[in-house]
Amino acid sequence: MAEGDRQPTPTPGQEPSAVIPGKAINPYLLGAGFLAYCERQGWVVTQGSGAKKRYYLTEKGETGLKGFGIEL
Repeated sequence: MAEGDRQPTPTPGQEPSAVIPGKAINPYLLGAGFLAYCERQGWVVTQGSGAKKRYYLTEKGETGLKGFGIEL
């Protein structure tokens, strides 16, 4: 059985049926998607591009991210 074929172990308190077998995700892609969402919301602004791209938190972002339990 290949590693990706095994049923993942749910985290404590998670229903086993909530896990989609074989649906592993790339956490970097998820993070990039969340950053793009934050930028659309006006929670972060960017400067530069490529490897030199930097993200800066806005006051609106500081408040908005608290809704996700994130305090920076």
